[in-house]
Amino acid sequence: MKKTQFPPNNPFKDALQNLKKELNLKDQNNSAENISNITDSKSTNIKYKKSENIKNFPKNKITQKEVDKLSDWLIRWSSNNPKIVKKEYNPPLNSSYKNRYIKDDAREVLNNPLDRLAKDSLSKPIILRTVSTHAAENKALNTSQTPNLVEKVALLKIAAAPNQANIFNWAKSTSNVDYNLDFSKGKQFQPSEHGDEDRDMVIGLDFGTSSSKVTIRDQQARRSIAIKFGYSDKLADYLLPSKIYLSGKFFHLKSSGQEFSNLKIKAISSDPMEMDILALVAYMGLVIRHSRSYFFSSSYSKSYKQQRFIWRLNVGIPARTALKFDCNKRFIDISKAALLCSCGDADNISIEQAREAYQNINTEYICNHFTNLSDDFQKAMQDTVEFFNNESVRIYPEIMAQIHGFIRSNLWNNELNPHILVIDVGAGTVDISLCDVERTYLGEYFYTPKACMVEGLGVSNLVKYRVDKVLKASEKFYDKNKTYLLSCLKLIEDINYGGVKVPSIVDEMFEGIEFVKNSAKLNFDEDFIKLVRQTIWTKTVLKATEKSKPNDITWKPFPVFLCGGGARMPFYKKIIDHFVTLRGAKAYFDLKKPPQPDDLFGIDIGEEYDRFSVAYGLGFWDLGLFLPEFERTEIQIVGDDSPRWSDKFVSQDML
Repeated sequence: MKKTQFPPNNPFKDALQNLKKELNLKDQNNSAENISNITDSKSTNIKYKKSENIKNFPKNKITQKEVDKLSDWLIRWSSNNPKIVKKEYNPPLNSSYKNRYIKDDAREVLNNPLDRLAKDSLSKPIILRTVSTHAAENKALNTSQTPNLVEKVALLKIAAAPNQANIFNWAKSTSNVDYNLDFSKGKQFQPSEHGDEDRDMVIGLDFGTSSSKVTIRDQQARRSIAIKFGYSDKLADYLLPSKIYLSGKFFHLKSSGQEFSNLKIKAISSDPMEMDILALVAYMGLVIRHSRSYFFSSSYSKSYKQQRFIWRLNVGIPARTALKFDCNKRFIDISKAALLCSCGDADNISIEQAREAYQNINTEYICNHFTNLSDDFQKAMQDTVEFFNNESVRIYPEIMAQIHGFIRSNLWNNELNPHILVIDVGAGTVDISLCDVERTYLGEYFYTPKACMVEGLGVSNLVKYRVDKVLKASEKFYDKNKTYLLSCLKLIEDINYGGVKVPSIVDEMFEGIEFVKNSAKLNFDEDFIKLVRQTIWTKTVLKATEKSKPNDITWKPFPVFLCGGGARMPFYKKIIDHFVTLRGAKAYFDLKKPPQPDDLFGIDIGEEYDRFSVAYGLGFWDLGLFLPEFERTEIQIVGDDSPRWSDKFVSQDML
């Protein structure tokens, strides 16, 4: 093989030649010793010393320091020691990297975060358990040298337990709603038999983890009607628990029989079971059936004469789920099947009815099945199966419905506030959606997700996290009242979080239980708070602002909406308030809470409106386009003078 020719006057070549001569000279004087050192270096960790007898080379102007560096480099290059590979990174999703190390948390990102909740046989949210240090290891600690470490591993201890059961009064405060479900007009889709003037009607179904809210909106009249499930005008009577029961072969909403809960989480998981899908079809079908019956039984329906209603169903899902095409399509299919099942006047839907409806939405069967449906239903679909297939159901990310009123009001400036964050604290999950919103000169709205997270950190998970800590502490509590303690904890295993006010303070939640005051008691919620902060800030806002310029003022501050039942808890509010005061950070929050719009009728909830805002927003025919990053288009944003529907929208900031 021909040797590589170096260019003339190459100092690197000259250095190598001089180094070679020097090493050869040294080998002649002590060859045996060098051979021994080279052999031992393959099995032992020998520290090579820099050669002390190499002189400067004036001709090439190379100093002794440079020669030493070159010598070190040659030794490291020729060493047979294995290379240290840095493993603390998330590799790209590329087949050429399949043999690289992948951290567990990186692998978890590729999975659906709700799968672990859906596969839980008891349908319980995850309980976080911390691993305590063994007693032997605690004794080995030197308290004089490591006081901080001893304080950190301090265990939670119970000083006194309650002497009677059933003392958690807050858990008893769950509002027992007397539900008034009406299905008598469930077959009716039209206000009259001979209507010929088209009227666009939308059912906005906010299908939550713990409860569902519904509105029906008349697009031409520009008014929305809240659907009630109880007798009173309290908010709880407009919230229907997201549960359904099976007795024999029939699904129903009465609280008896086999319970199916966590319907939403199971439906959008990666691999739902057939019975979970059929239970959801039946649940949504009964909710829609009652909603139409309630509307046609109310005074609002009397104002319609010679009208033909064209119906559409809008359903909300988490923004992260909207990016998963398989889950998105499955949810549309379930909603279409529910729309078919909603045609009926009974208070139940059989397993076979739900299964048949889910099978018939297939394009191969729907054409024949559509002609067998009632005339009212066919009119509601403009008498065409094409409308049913393409227009009858729309799935929208909940953030689009949540901020619908805000971005169409005079409070929003699309140039100064293109980034909008919605934090929805629910019973089971915390749903984080951060999007860029753009408005075209034609009045179209485009939503581009920047960071979307769904984590099981809702109110029920906080309660179970705390209960888990108390249970672990009770393992070493041998007081005679331990039986009462366990009986009290059992009271909060199954709570309707839609109507109960969960205490934020630990002592108020566990009334009657006294804890030893140490660092474990002081930092009772520390682990849970860290997870919430990571979800809200580290995994969303910081990720979204990575590529922002230092002088980007659109993040300082940017609109943030806190909503959901858990938003009332000071526990979550305190965590989020921390990010309102971060004036030195790349971004900080501008918390907003829109009031109830004046075109929502049938309910007056004031400060509680944000819990109903998704259902209200879903009542609009078209909310805009939700674009994944790879579908983002170049949009020209210009101002316009056209009036907006909510120019009367007034926030507390303007008072």
